[in-house]
Amino acid sequence: MTTTGHPLEPMAKALATLPPHQNPVLQPHIHAGLAPAHAQHIARIKAHPGLAALATNGASMSSPSGGSGSSFAQAQDNVAPTQSLFKRLPNVRHQICGSAANVFAGAGTQTQTYTPQLRFKPNRLVIPSATLAGTTISNMLVGVKPQYAAASVEAFDFFEEQSTGGQWDMDVCEIGQKITHNTTVTGATTVFSALIGEMLDGRPYPMLRSPIKRIAATSGGTVAAGAAFNFNLTPQVRYKLRKLLADDLTAKFFSVTAFTVGITPQFVSGDPIPLATFTEIAQDVWLDCDEAYVGNVINISVVNNDVAAHVASISSLGDVNPADLVGANYG
Repeated sequence: MTTTGHPLEPMAKALATLPPHQNPVLQPHIHAGLAPAHAQHIARIKAHPGLAALATNGASMSSPSGGSGSSFAQAQDNVAPTQSLFKRLPNVRHQICGSAANVFAGAGTQTQTYTPQLRFKPNRLVIPSATLAGTTISNMLVGVKPQYAAASVEAFDFFEEQSTGGQWDMDVCEIGQKITHNTTVTGATTVFSALIGEMLDGRPYPMLRSPIKRIAATSGGTVAAGAAFNFNLTPQVRYKLRKLLADDLTAKFFSVTAFTVGITPQFVSGDPIPLATFTEIAQDVWLDCDEAYVGNVINISVVNNDVAAHVASISSLGDVNPADLVGANYG
């Protein structure tokens, strides 16, 4: 049965790049755990012999026979990415929610507040490693629902960007609710933090379409104390940013105040995100940003929170339209 032109053909081809143990067409328990919209697509693929055959071809691609890089499936001329090496679930769309900057005049406890503008399910807390030593958090709430299983006080170190122990499966924060926790510090400081989580806005999470590509930018000079700087990335092919990177040496001095693709905001709230969230040593901070078309500008605005001037530099990882990759011999 032909699959050419079928609306689910691209999805079937993407599924074919998954190893068999991760392919929901082959694994009923994975299919059962998908969001309803995705589960319906998988069911339609299973019911279509041609699409089912196309989607399960991944079993022969699970052991790379050549090529290079973190996301090639087989040979050097194969533009299909290996989803398992991307370390992302194909049915979950992740984004980041910042908190309002929490300014302390001295030692004490204040409330850290996150105000997502879409339904949002946090699953990781990030507090930058440059945060004042001795800082602790407690009483995490989504709305009025406690997120600790028992009253607890934790050192911020557990939630540093390079930590692998900051996972936290929280309740869904509905529109209009806030997420809060108590932050206690030992002296005058400002605390920035962010939550990484699942966007529950009904939009699908598209899997990788190509091997990973990069776009980078630098401030070109120092950014004065308290000053802002705009990074403008201008992709020359259709580009879907999946990961933002920042220099660990200077990221601790900056926060991200805006992140847009074209005119579309990419963060869950309007509050700042500590740039340290995205350093090269940060663990598994993958995003699902809107696709930038040729002519779109990816704008990332940062502000220097320090009393001295610093250079700011960023990079990004993303995938491109496979037609651009092959047709233009790009990459």
